Amino acid sequence: MKKGNIIVIWAILIVTKLCVGCIKEDPNPENSLPEMTQEGLNTMGFTMDMVNYTPFIERTLTIQKPLELNLESKSKTAIITFNSITKDNTVKLTISFPYPDSVSTKIEDSTLVTSLIQNNQSYNMISFPNSILNITRFDTSNKIVSGTFNLLLKNSNDTNDTKQLSNGRFDLKDI
Repeated sequence: MKKGNIIVIWAILIVTKLCVGCIKEDPNPENSLPEMTQEGLNTMGFTMDMVNYTPFIERTLTIQKPLELNLESKSKTAIITFNSITKDNTVKLTISFPYPDSVSTKIEDSTLVTSLIQNNQSYNMISFPNSILNITRFDTSNKIVSGTFNLLLKNSNDTNDTKQLSNGRFDLKDI
């Protein structure tokens, strides 16, 4: 092998090692959002105020469930309840919507009801063009509901205080 080829190979190896060394994993994997799935894995997450939220409850604080799906067959309404409760921060998100007519339904009208409570402050949805719930799976026989969402909410007591929930995703099974 010629000396020039050996130098090129060494250069490629060094550059590859430097590039791979730059990739770092999140030191707090619990801060990552779950993958978007449609299998009823009971996962949910969203980004708010540049922080990722996933269901979590410190055991000593409450007996509430971190994540729950209720499919109300009489009223044909799906209700998702999300809780993230720690000593320093409490977030409760409730999303309610009518059973969709089909999969890939975008719900962006007054039938979508959303409320958020963060540290005793109440927020409600204000803007349909900026608030969308997209149902990617709605399976009543297996009781699985999956989808994505982006929501804009305002404080009930201060209209200048808003919360944008982005990158929202859920994959839930009613048990």
